[in-house]
Amino acid sequence: MAIEVTEHTNQLVTKVVTKENGENVVKRILFVGLMVVATTVVAPTLSAEVYKWVDDNGKTHYGPRPATAGNGTEKTRIKSQVNQKPAETKKIDGEVAEFADVMAREILRDNGDAESVDCGRSVRNAHDSIDTMLSVGERNYKTGYLAEAQYREASTKLRQIKTQISVSECQSATGNTAGFYQCMTNNYNHVVTCGKKYDYGD
Repeated sequence: MAIEVTEHTNQLVTKVVTKENGENVVKRILFVGLMVVATTVVAPTLSAEVYKWVDDNGKTHYGPRPATAGNGTEKTRIKSQVNQKPAETKKIDGEVAEFADVMAREILRDNGDAESVDCGRSVRNAHDSIDTMLSVGERNYKTGYLAEAQYREASTKLRQIKTQISVSECQSATGNTAGFYQCMTNNYNHVVTCGKKYDYGD
């Protein structure tokens, strides 16, 4: 299974490529969640203040916090060029799309598994990740950055996976499912990251 992020037109779109002919519903839910995560960082940053700096190799970086002192960090206001056609979703271009890419990568970074599983914490972390995706997905839909059909499909699937993730499943988990819950015990991991890492749902 591979994830491919396409060009930033209406939103960052995640395409899931599976080896099987039939698509596993749980995997689809997790990867539709990634699409929502990718779009969650777009709408709130349309006029947000972010920090921009160039590293020692000449590469430009953006982030919500300043980098270490002495590297030319400057505060900048990121503005997008938005297509305001009412029948379409708004388009994100330029620095906002680049910033959204960077933020999505940061959110979805694998921060490693916890040393041991704490089922209560793991379930809370997973549910919090899903609740955030649902909340920001709804906001992006209402403000025109996510199409209604995409919002409805993603939110339905995210609610389904949320009901599956439970303390009882965690307590009886083995194999990849146990790995998923151990990954989610780390407060810094996202449900999409752990789901992808352990093929949760197979």
